[in-house]
Amino acid sequence: MTKKRLLLLNPPSKELIVRDYYCTFTSRSNYLWLPQDLLILSGILKHKFELKIIDAIAENLSFNQTLNLIKQFSPHIIILTTGSASIDSDLKLAKSIFNNFKPDIYLSGSITIFKKDYFFNNFNFIKGIICDFTDNTISDALLNNEKSNSILTEKNQSLPEPPPYFAYPVPLHNLFPLDNYNIYIAKNHPFTVVITSIGCPFNCGFCVAGQFPYRFRLIDNFFEELEFIKKLNIKEILFQDPTFIVNKTRTLKILEGIKKIHPDLNFMANARIELLDREIIEHLSQSGCHSLHFGLEHIVPDVLDKYKKTPSLDEVKYIVNLCHKNNITVLGYFIIGFPEDSEQTVLKTIDFAIKSGVDFASFSILTPDIGTPLRNQLIQAGLIENNTLQFDPSVNAIFPTKYLTPNQIYKLRNLAMRKFYLRLPIIFNQIKFLSNRNNFLELLNQFKAFLKNYLLKI
Repeated sequence: MTKKRLLLLNPPSKELIVRDYYCTFTSRSNYLWLPQDLLILSGILKHKFELKIIDAIAENLSFNQTLNLIKQFSPHIIILTTGSASIDSDLKLAKSIFNNFKPDIYLSGSITIFKKDYFFNNFNFIKGIICDFTDNTISDALLNNEKSNSILTEKNQSLPEPPPYFAYPVPLHNLFPLDNYNIYIAKNHPFTVVITSIGCPFNCGFCVAGQFPYRFRLIDNFFEELEFIKKLNIKEILFQDPTFIVNKTRTLKILEGIKKIHPDLNFMANARIELLDREIIEHLSQSGCHSLHFGLEHIVPDVLDKYKKTPSLDEVKYIVNLCHKNNITVLGYFIIGFPEDSEQTVLKTIDFAIKSGVDFASFSILTPDIGTPLRNQLIQAGLIENNTLQFDPSVNAIFPTKYLTPNQIYKLRNLAMRKFYLRLPIIFNQIKFLSNRNNFLELLNQFKAFLKNYLLKI
């Protein structure tokens, strides 16, 4: 019997867009990784469908090139991942696909879940919305056009309560264009993406990940995927859990399994300062972790207390120092443009980033992520419209603070990048870091990206 053809699509864009289910943004430093929702769906759908993956971002495909590939494959079903940084162009593409080829089109991405009624009311070519990309029942539901708790198909449909744990068949990492993904702090290429949990238990008011119930993956199921990754000779993983370390005992079991199954593995992960101590950092390092990424966000207590994020400079410096002692590089995420921000609070945050000791810093502009308490606050204050869907934390501010215009926020973000990176210790560290990886071409690419985005846009 001939299988139905199903396409997993990361749509094209004029910019280098990172679509990561929870959020999307323009890559300013040439980094790009696999879309986790499509990756996991590849494992769930592989036995029931003739499967094809088009990552138009990674393959640098144009709108028309993507349409031509879709025409050649002639899929019955398309699952298209999308997000706020590219939602308008993604919907334009989806409409064109439907008009030309008439497949069933399903959307994936947090924006589509929290604004499901809007999408169903305004875009009749949308067949459904994937609300749980880890659910194994998706395959039969799509094959037989059946109802499923993991697929929304009509407005006013309530979101089901998912189980606290999940497992899924091993994803088809090898079907993605792995050579085209890049993170310059990775030790090895190619690398791939893995998750061991979904959602986040900390509910920071500005972050959409905390609006999803925290759920953990069965550890043995992760180990199965790890064995497959080893067989592919992939020696680098980016763990895309919003918070990789939540339960210390569980994390230690995962780390022991990594050492046993794939001792040559190196990996990067997101973490929280207050959940780390000397023991867990030592185990992380011994298991191959070379880079931890912390959401440090802001330094002013009056701002952070309101959004449930309160690290102190001393706490941050202590953990960063422990990481360095264990050969773990630290990336700090910082946010500019909170409603309470002034020029003084932003300058304090920049100073915080510099004094924290982190090796790399990412300064993003605060955005009204769909589903967050912050967004509701901004709507009630009249700073954004309810249907404001297109925005990008890498590009510009779309609302003012009490003291700053959007243009001032944008300029302060660029100032933050210059003040952090245009310091001799950081410049030498960047050169040494990339030289140790024999990645001189990437060093040149990083310099060009920095010049384009932060020196020529003052």
